[in-house]
Amino acid sequence: MTALTRALDTLKAAQGEVRATIASRNAQLDAITAVSTILMPHLGPYPSEKRKFEAALRARGAAVDSFHRGLFVASVSSFEGFVKMFISALVQLKCSGAAKFSDLPEPFRRIYIVRVSQVLSQMGSGTVKGIPYNFAGLQQTVGACLADAGPPQLEGDVFTILMGNPTWDRLESLLKSLGIKQPFDQAFGSNASVRGWAKTNWRKNLSDAQASLDRLMDQRNLIVHAASPTTIVEQDVTAACDFFEAIGTGLVEEIPGRL
Repeated sequence: MTALTRALDTLKAAQGEVRATIASRNAQLDAITAVSTILMPHLGPYPSEKRKFEAALRARGAAVDSFHRGLFVASVSSFEGFVKMFISALVQLKCSGAAKFSDLPEPFRRIYIVRVSQVLSQMGSGTVKGIPYNFAGLQQTVGACLADAGPPQLEGDVFTILMGNPTWDRLESLLKSLGIKQPFDQAFGSNASVRGWAKTNWRKNLSDAQASLDRLMDQRNLIVHAASPTTIVEQDVTAACDFFEAIGTGLVEEIPGRL
């Protein structure tokens, strides 16, 4: 399994877990409803069990906003994790075969050093945006790069740790920084997974994907940060899962060959 397929498999597994959680809850509620008329007449001699079953029946009407919001955030978070894994895999692919750092394209080397510097500027706090970071390890690897001492060992997370939410523009800019001139082009919009999600022509596929990704990130921020978060229903969660899988698959299938 390559780092690229591992990133995609991790994304799909996480989205599958979200779907399975919804399906499990729905199945439990359906099962309780289905057997209620059969069981209730026989629970008289068992008051404790009867109370528990009645509580389960009442739970069918409980609000599920928090349940759906939590799963929605989990879906978005898994895509954010995928982007980090995907970019790190691309960085390793970019430098594979290079005997030394100076063998890599100059624009990419310059951008990498800038990203490293941005991360190292957080060293005084001991974290990067509140996340513990191995600054000593980064200093060691970048020192070896600058000395041209052997094959370059690049830290892919320097491209994503300060990025914030992976909006469309941020993701496009990130891919361009790796040397991919036009990441979201006709080939990407015509990718089978992207086309299967959007179901229209390649230009509209791209515009719909951009609008969807940015909307999902906005919804995530409302849920996490707003005092009155937006309402999320089951269809919103499953639609997010479908979208993230389609875009993730498109990225893995279309982007690596352009490095």
